[in-house]
Amino acid sequence: MSRNAPAVILLAGCGFLFSGCGGSQDEAVESTVDTFYEAVVAGEGDAACEVLAPATLSELEQSTGKPCTEAVLSEGVPDVAAPRRIEVFGTMAQVEWDGEVTFLSRFEDGWRVVAAACAPARSHYDCSIMGA
Repeated sequence: MSRNAPAVILLAGCGFLFSGCGGSQDEAVESTVDTFYEAVVAGEGDAACEVLAPATLSELEQSTGKPCTEAVLSEGVPDVAAPRRIEVFGTMAQVEWDGEVTFLSRFEDGWRVVAAACAPARSHYDCSIMGA
């Protein structure tokens, strides 16, 4: 379900405006992405869906016509190694892996994945999983 992600461009661009916050926010972001990717690799769709942002979960279900627990496992999310870089800017975060990027937002109950399995393209990111 790859598609252009103009909203993600804006999110990525915000990194140039704000400096990373570091510290415990980085750890919380890393914990969230670890939960997501480990759940997908283990075939645990329910655990992966628990850390998706509400709009992302909804978009995934609508675009695939499947419940999130099935859809998230069918989107080709790769197994990733340790993140190369984590940047936190206010209520948004970006995690860079080898060859892809994951975007998160902070909600009242913690960090949630907004877009995952995102590959840099010419002027945007092409994400396998993303919200509307």
